[in-house]
Amino acid sequence: MPINRFRGQYYFLSNFYSCPEGVEYEGDLYPTSEHAYQAAKIEDRPGRDSFTVGGSLGTNPMEAKRKGGKVAMRAGFDSMRVKVMGTIIRSKFARDPRLQELLTSTGNQKIVEGHTNDKFWGGKRNHLGNCLMRVRDEIAAAAASSSTGGSGAGAGAVQSTVESSAGAAAPSSPKARSKGGAVQVEVVVRRSDPLFMFLPKTTTVQDIVTAHLGYGDVSAVRASLLSSDDPSPQQVDLTCTLENVAANGCVSLIIE
Repeated sequence: MPINRFRGQYYFLSNFYSCPEGVEYEGDLYPTSEHAYQAAKIEDRPGRDSFTVGGSLGTNPMEAKRKGGKVAMRAGFDSMRVKVMGTIIRSKFARDPRLQELLTSTGNQKIVEGHTNDKFWGGKRNHLGNCLMRVRDEIAAAAASSSTGGSGAGAGAVQSTVESSAGAAAPSSPKARSKGGAVQVEVVVRRSDPLFMFLPKTTTVQDIVTAHLGYGDVSAVRASLLSSDDPSPQQVDLTCTLENVAANGCVSLIIE
């Protein structure tokens, strides 16, 4: 049976659900995913302040929805709203292990936003339900890795997570290029990727290399990082963990 009413035991699926750990979007923290989504319509970051935790709108998601219906919507928002919602839903669950457990407890049940008669987020298009099911798959893939334990356990989960996040914020495909006779492969990983959100923070660069590129022998592999804050490549050990890989923005893992 599909889940098509976000009420009772399934109220946690609703964007109106009050999130104890908050929902992060573009560096700001919001009390519900509804607050975050409505704020995301606004181009000017200061214009979002009333929606944030401690903001003048408070924690009532209906108030956030009302105000969101009156704001000057930023250009092109309609074309990006599904991606925005996916990012917000991913943050909602990534920040709260208890919510992750509730979501994965729904197993393979189809999730349909069916109680608001919204034909875009629910109904046949069901964009909200699809976002929730995609995040559920990402969490399950990361959990499968954690349960295996041992060296290289993160690699399988990296691959599974990448596969399950098609259409979401997945890492880029590897790009090969020649430099001085050697072949370099660049893989771009962003902090909004499921890799960072749901994989164990102990997952290493080596795990990513083996999962992404299929390297069996990594003894000759070198990795360096390029970040938005520092354009100079910084060599890192393959044992470097996800916890330490990215401080800000986009990071490129350059493998050679």
